[in-house]
Amino acid sequence: MKKVLVVEDEAALRSALCDALRDEGITVLEASNGEEALQLLRTEEPDLMLLDNLMPVMDGASTLQAMKDDDSLPRCRVIMLTNLNEIEALNESLVGGATDYLIKSDTGLDEVVKIVQGCFSE
Repeated sequence: MKKVLVVEDEAALRSALCDALRDEGITVLEASNGEEALQLLRTEEPDLMLLDNLMPVMDGASTLQAMKDDDSLPRCRVIMLTNLNEIEALNESLVGGATDYLIKSDTGLDEVVKIVQGCFSE
């Protein structure tokens, strides 16, 4: 079974994303910041991470950097979730190791689920 780690500080959005993915039979792990995500990576091996860019404690870019710097962490595909529509921030995420990004305000839950499912069929 495929496993997705959803890292989002907004509880309502995190819950909605997790519920939508679970409804499709996907195993979901949850974290509210990058630090929690790194802890879960140490004990779990998700196939994919949906990673918010702007979060307290540890943001998405710092999380990506920590993942890159720590060879003991398992590797997984990362899709950044952001409300930023700034090319520089998005390019930083892609250079940092993200494979793609989604603008939250432009992407509905159904579309996120389809994108996640598409990642598993590649």
